Amino acid sequence: FAVLVVEHAALPPAADEHLFALATLRGRIVQGRLLLIAVARHVDDNPDVPTGLIGMMKQSCTDLGWDVAAECARILGPLGDLADVGVERCLRDAKVTQIYDGTNEVQRLLIGREINRTATAKAPRSRGVTPKQEESA
Repeated sequence: FAVLVVEHAALPPAADEHLFALATLRGRIVQGRLLLIAVARHVDDNPDVPTGLIGMMKQSCTDLGWDVAAECARILGPLGDLADVGVERCLRDAKVTQIYDGTNEVQRLLIGREINRTATAKAPRSRGVTPKQEESA
């Protein structure tokens, strides 16, 4: 994909702006892959993985796909929306991945609930009230 972007970039192929952008995108893609692999291994080892962890991976990777496709379209300039180049298809597909299998907003909700659940479980009890007394209150 990077070769295609460099070949069709709106500025000369050696322009530092494009090289910096591509280097940043490559680093972010590697981070996304590492996150995906780590969560997948965690799920393989322990099927009772919190849904928030899986949601963070899904939301992060799908947002990354959109960001990468949008940045490549920006680098390509007027060529970024041509079907022959393929970036427009990547943009379309990346948007779909943010929507199916649970929208990213739903993933954020799951992540927030997981954070709240974890924080509540770790919070110190005040005034010596036991969990049983809190339930009856």
